[in-house]
Amino acid sequence: MGYRRIVDKNGSWVAFTYQGSSGKYAERAFAQADDYSDADGSEVIGYYEAMHHVDGAAPPVRHGSQYRVAEAVDDYVASLKLNGTTGDEAAGVLKHYLIGFLSKAGTDGADLVLADLTRNDFVTTTAAQGATHMPACW
Repeated sequence: MGYRRIVDKNGSWVAFTYQGSSGKYAERAFAQADDYSDADGSEVIGYYEAMHHVDGAAPPVRHGSQYRVAEAVDDYVASLKLNGTTGDEAAGVLKHYLIGFLSKAGTDGADLVLADLTRNDFVTTTAAQGATHMPACW
């Protein structure tokens, strides 16, 4: 969702829809913002009404997807390269550290399904220390 300001008039609430493989977004204005007039619940709405409007338009979350860790890493690296950043460096780090970290007890971390991962998959126990370690972001 977005907002387009218009000088001395009500702005517009805008919905963006991802168009898939093209990597582009379609834009559609769906109501006026309540900048200079009171919200009427239909043509002129406030922020929370706009959020509620686009919430119903969001696609459902796909639970049970077979999207794997290796695919997520590849897609992320492709995105970095597309935007001219350090895709090759990120690929090496992610494949070495993330996939290596998730590879336990003969399981290749690259083959794990993202939807099946839990918080415990990111916990390690150092036997010598008897301590549990998690990445700093947890």
